[in-house]
Amino acid sequence: NNAPVSAGPETVLSAKQLIGPALASGVHEFCSLIHAQNAVIGISGGIDSALAACVYTQALGREHVWLVNMPTRFNSEQTKSLAEQMAVGLGTNYALLPIEANVNSLAAQIEVSPYRTAAGDEANFKLSAAALENVQARDRLRILAAVAAAVGGVVTCNGNKAELSVGYATFYGDLAGAFAAQ
Repeated sequence: NNAPVSAGPETVLSAKQLIGPALASGVHEFCSLIHAQNAVIGISGGIDSALAACVYTQALGREHVWLVNMPTRFNSEQTKSLAEQMAVGLGTNYALLPIEANVNSLAAQIEVSPYRTAAGDEANFKLSAAALENVQARDRLRILAAVAAAVGGVVTCNGNKAELSVGYATFYGDLAGAFAAQ
């Protein structure tokens, strides 16, 4: 609904004008209720994490927001640059923590470790390309959780409602977090 809302005798605001402050107010209230002063956001250079960064910065203040970029070789220089520019533009804390070595190490460990089948045969696991992408998402969450523990904060959930509705986001990756503001 885009009907104007009165904010006083002389000011009328539309729903579009109210949505940003309403999101920030909701985030501030939620974080206050759970005694969370800091938010840790996986920043990718994309729209979802940028929106989360803006909302949490408005709600908590720039010194309480930690943006963490966790690229692999599949991330372009442009998206890495956009993530850093977002942090600079908002004046937030920022860290670049590449995950490629961690993901490759886990994949190698899984694939060289044999298991015994129900029939008594020995076999090895094999990760498909899609499974490896999910491993990356989960590794990002592991890193965000560690950063949140280090700064006394919570991890935000950047998976948006459209992704959730079609099952696009990774359950223990994009959909994990204390609160989804967008």
